[in-house]
Amino acid sequence: MSFFSYLRKRQSGSNSKFVQLEDIDCKIKPGCVKHPPWPEGICTQCQPKAVTLNQQEYRHCDFVEFESPSIVENFINYWRETGHQRVGLLYGRFDVETHVPLGIKSVVSFIYEPPQNTDQKSIEFLEDPYHSVVENIAKLLGLHCVGWIFTDLQALSMSEGTVKNLRNGDTFFLSAQECIHAAYFQNKYPSPSQLNKSGKFGSKFVTVCISGNENNTIEMFAYQVSKPMHGTSKR
Repeated sequence: MSFFSYLRKRQSGSNSKFVQLEDIDCKIKPGCVKHPPWPEGICTQCQPKAVTLNQQEYRHCDFVEFESPSIVENFINYWRETGHQRVGLLYGRFDVETHVPLGIKSVVSFIYEPPQNTDQKSIEFLEDPYHSVVENIAKLLGLHCVGWIFTDLQALSMSEGTVKNLRNGDTFFLSAQECIHAAYFQNKYPSPSQLNKSGKFGSKFVTVCISGNENNTIEMFAYQVSKPMHGTSKR
């Protein structure tokens, strides 16, 4: 269900006015004098609470939409021309998603491709001297960073234009490193909330992977990591 449908469900009970959204904090409490500092020692009073991994009941973002097909086509063309993978940041806005009750969608206006080292199987982010410039330009346009996108494409048949189905239920959907990156971005771009004492809760930031589907054609897959994942990744 959508996040706001989840909130409506939580607020419909008898204790609705006391609803609070809690963050997961997995940081070790500093200053414990019963043992040497972490990682040399830890005890039950300073260690983080246990985290139970369950399927999340709600989504912060329900759909990802691109204003024009050319936005994605131009991004994929880098792989078509070089055979190397590519990563980019999605800039756009959030809007109402009418196909989901109380839903929210990301509407992407452009992809910014930061400095990066790439090859056929990997991508490395480089220091970006233009990031603040891009952020300011986007702000002037009424846009902001709503997600990130990357390719994982390997050609199956050049003559037929097909690609390998690399990600599925028998392999994986997102790698561990990709989940860590997604959690980093979701923590960097939190959503405002009056129901959390910090004034922020969760994130609508999306992860989009371009890879081959079961029909060996190129498809986009959108994800977000769950609250426990980006809670354990906070620094």
